[in-house]
Amino acid sequence: MTLPDPDALNRTAKILVDSGAPSFEAAERTIAGWTIQLALGTEACLLPVQVAALTAAVTAKRAAGVVTAALADDAEIPCLVPGFRQSTLRAALETLGAVVVVPGVLDADHPTIAIGDVVVRTNTIRLQVSWDGWVAAVSTDGTRLRESGEMPLAPVAAAALAVNEAFGYLRGTPDHGFRSRHLSLWTPEASTLDTALADNGPALRHLPDGAWFVGLGHLGQAYAWCWRLLPYPDPASCMIFLQDAQQVSKANESTGVLVGGNDLGKLKTRLVDAVLAQAGFSTRLVERNLLPGQALAADEPRLAIIGVDDIAPRRLISSVGWALAVDVGLGSGPTDFTAIAVKSFSPSDDSTQVTAWEHAPQSQGEKALRAKAYQDALNSHADPCGTVMLAGRAAAASFIGVLGACFAIAEPLRYLHGGETSISLAYNAARPRAPRQARRADALRLTSIRL
Repeated sequence: MTLPDPDALNRTAKILVDSGAPSFEAAERTIAGWTIQLALGTEACLLPVQVAALTAAVTAKRAAGVVTAALADDAEIPCLVPGFRQSTLRAALETLGAVVVVPGVLDADHPTIAIGDVVVRTNTIRLQVSWDGWVAAVSTDGTRLRESGEMPLAPVAAAALAVNEAFGYLRGTPDHGFRSRHLSLWTPEASTLDTALADNGPALRHLPDGAWFVGLGHLGQAYAWCWRLLPYPDPASCMIFLQDAQQVSKANESTGVLVGGNDLGKLKTRLVDAVLAQAGFSTRLVERNLLPGQALAADEPRLAIIGVDDIAPRRLISSVGWALAVDVGLGSGPTDFTAIAVKSFSPSDDSTQVTAWEHAPQSQGEKALRAKAYQDALNSHADPCGTVMLAGRAAAASFIGVLGACFAIAEPLRYLHGGETSISLAYNAARPRAPRQARRADALRLTSIRL
């Protein structure tokens, strides 16, 4: 049996392999045979609907072989989403890998994500995406929230949550696709939809005037996808520092929402820079890892959004001088890949005192190595070291990275609007509730742009 190069590994196929698929080839064939459908209603000309549609398309394409998108209005609808404004909605969907069709072509035997007022005939599942303020929701009975408010991350989160349900349904995960879901970016601990809607967050009036994105892989690209949707009157007034030292590898195609077929070998900083520059943002590139001794200059942003894999740079967070640093960690196994952990650090916090960061986490490799594909490889005299290395690589899905990005970026937005930041937040997209330790934030030296 031939095992893939770890740098060419399909991280989403690894979810299936670690769950018992007989080989990576079989897992990739399974995913290639799946179809997720998007049905857009007559509101497809509205920006939030387009945001949800493009987010669903880009994440679904990395979770299934075919993504079909049906537009109720076959006219050439202009795309309003930053980064895609020079094209039509149809062209933007096709750029992200979707096959655009008329509504009558949708197959009733495939799971369908509905966005807007649209009739869906299905023999499987219908996942209705909607939002209200800072609240995102997915229903299975067609129920919709008001779809109002100025918080663009709510339709993003709703779309990613719907793709999570569709992917779980296709995998045969119990309950996935047959339950209604919600999350609140204003009150993440809200356990019911009614509780979330009772305080669905304020209108956006302030946005950060700059930020650092440290780590530009799975999470960092999701940060950029979400950040460019924020309603800056002049994006050039927001300075974003992009820090990473790695190049795009084949493995990044399965989880990186910004990676295209021609991006292999590019520095990740250059990839993300091109996307943010196209949306009008100002950028600076820092093409090295976060290392001891890094410190902020007086004119650099005081906000950081961290998306790195290793413990060592995380322990350095509080030494750099950021007023607010938000770290996101993701689960890595076939059952916990849906887990998202968010930690926020103010100047009074010490990142070296995080208990979970005192030692490198135990590798998933030994546990994953019990799966059939790895055992068959070892029995076929595959290189034991290479097999263990492959088994230890993280399983991941792009829609989870996008959900993590929504939670991360909501942290500074809550602070700027008088809300509470999270000392820690543990969310699992496979479960309905997000327990959180919240606090009223210190008087942080975060500067903002008023809308």
